[in-house]
Amino acid sequence: MPEFEQRKRKTMSRQELYDEYLSGESGSPKKAAEKKSQSKKPAKGNGGHRRENPHVSEEAKKRQMELRQKQTAAKESKTYTGKTSGKSPKSRSDSYSSHRSSKTASRTSSDSQRTSAGGRGYSKAGRSHKNQKKKAGRYTLYYVLIGILAVAALTVLSTTVLFNIGVFVVSGETVYSDEEIIAACGIAKGENLLRINASRAEDKIVSELVYIESAKIHRGFPNRLTISVEAAKPAVAFAYGGKYYVISENKRLLEISDKPLNCPVVKGVQIILQPKEEKKTETAEGDVTTDISVPTGEEGITLENGAQEIGVGAVLGDDTEGRIRLALSIAKYMAESGLEKSYEMNIADILGIKIDYGGHIRIDLGTTASLEDKIYNASRIIEEDVAENENCTLNLTNPNRGVKRPVYENGDNGTAAEKPEATEATEDTQTQPPEAEP
Repeated sequence: MPEFEQRKRKTMSRQELYDEYLSGESGSPKKAAEKKSQSKKPAKGNGGHRRENPHVSEEAKKRQMELRQKQTAAKESKTYTGKTSGKSPKSRSDSYSSHRSSKTASRTSSDSQRTSAGGRGYSKAGRSHKNQKKKAGRYTLYYVLIGILAVAALTVLSTTVLFNIGVFVVSGETVYSDEEIIAACGIAKGENLLRINASRAEDKIVSELVYIESAKIHRGFPNRLTISVEAAKPAVAFAYGGKYYVISENKRLLEISDKPLNCPVVKGVQIILQPKEEKKTETAEGDVTTDISVPTGEEGITLENGAQEIGVGAVLGDDTEGRIRLALSIAKYMAESGLEKSYEMNIADILGIKIDYGGHIRIDLGTTASLEDKIYNASRIIEEDVAENENCTLNLTNPNRGVKRPVYENGDNGTAAEKPEATEATEDTQTQPPEAEP
C-alpha cells in the first residue's frame, strides 16, 4: 500500500474504514451509502447497540477484525511529535509505553511524598526549610553582635582619637579680638568635640566679656569649633553721683564712665543698691535658711542673677517705680520714631516725664500712658513745624493732640515766659533751657 494511503487511513475513524471496506466489497457506491446510513442509525430494541449485518460473510468479518487490530496498533504507535516515518510499529509503541510508565512513576513518587509528609508530620523538604531558618537566625545574631561591636569601637575612637578640635572660628563684630573670645570660652585645642560642655562655655563668654550680649557654640565635624557672638549695644546711661552707668537693652551694666557715651542720658534714677529684708525660714529637719530676696520698698535698684553689688557685668533689676524699664521703653520708641539727636530724659516724676531733645526742644510727655503714640506725634511735629535750632516746647500730655509753644516753659509749674524782643535779646538775656534736676 502506498505511503499516502497509509497516512490517510491513520487519520480515518473506524467507521470510515469500515464503510470503505464495505464499499470495496460490494463494488457499488450506492449500496455503500445505504449501508453507511444503516450503520449510523441505532438498532431498535437493542439499547442503541449496532446490529450485526446478516449479509456479511465470515470472511468479511475476519477482515474487519484484522483491520480493527491494525488500527489499534497504529494509534498506540503514534508519538507526541507526530513523526512516525521510518520507525516500525513495535518501536513506536515501546517508546510511548516507556514515556507513560515514567510519568506514572513520577506521579506515584510525588503522591508517596505527600502521603508520607501528611502522615509523619515532616519530610525531607520540611527538614531542609527548618535548617535554613536556623541558619538565618544564627546569621542575624552574628550581624547584631558585629553591629554592637562596631558602634562601641566607633564611640571609643570618636571620644579619644577622632573629632579633636584643631580649628577655631569666631563670627560676629565685637570690641574684643578672636583670641580674647577663644580664651574666655575655656576650651583649648586638642579637646574632643563630643566631650566639651558648650552651654557652660557660652555662659563663660557672656560673663567675662561684658560687651558680648550672647554667644553660641557650634560643632563642625571633624575638627572645627565655631563661636558666634552678638555684641551688646549701649541703650541708655543713667547719670548719678557724677558717674554714668551705661546699660544694654537687657539691663546689663556695661560700663561706669565719667562722661556719657553716645547714648541717651537718663536722670532721676537712684543707682544705689536697694536694701533687702532678711527672711529666715525653718525646714522640717530643723535647719534655718536665710532668704534676702525680698525688697523693703525703699528707693534704689535691685540686682539680678545673685549679684551683691553694682559692678560691671551685673544685671540691674529695677526700683519700686520701674524707672529702668521705663527709660529703656522711651529710648526704644524714640529710635523707632526717627528721633536720632542726642537727648536727655528726666523720669524722676513718672507723672511728668520730660525730654530735652537736641538742646532746644522740650518735650512734655506727662504720664506713662500711651507713650508710643505721644513720641510718634512729637516726631511728626518736629519734622513738619519746628525749624532748625528753634527753641520751643511740645506739650503732648494728650496723646491725640500736640501743642507747640514758641518758648520754653519757665519752671515746673507750667507757666510760660514771655519771649524777649529780638532787638533787646542778648546772649545773657535769651531764655535758656533749665538744667535737668537730678
